[in-house]
Amino acid sequence: MAAAKWGMQAPHSEPLKISVTYFHEQVAIRLDNDNMVKPIQDALIGLIYADDRLVTDTVVRKTRIDGSFRVRWISLAVLEAFAKGEEFLHVVIDRAPSHEELLR
Repeated sequence: MAAAKWGMQAPHSEPLKISVTYFHEQVAIRLDNDNMVKPIQDALIGLIYADDRLVTDTVVRKTRIDGSFRVRWISLAVLEAFAKGEEFLHVVIDRAPSHEELLR
């Protein structure tokens, strides 16, 4: 599914940003963010990028699935995941922001 949604030629060779949101049911999650994102990054090697060293920016968030959300321009895949009401991961890969953007 990731390859079909990517929309770019893979594997990519520019610096990238990965954003991972883990929607869960529990009040508290005993999972460290770095332990959650590493296997995801590894799984995308060869599919999205040639090497996970290209991931220069990372955003990881854990969010309760039963929260109140205001959503715009939601993808069908995310809408279906919310409709099931079960925990899921939402992963977004973008080009990394330039250093100039980060220093503003």
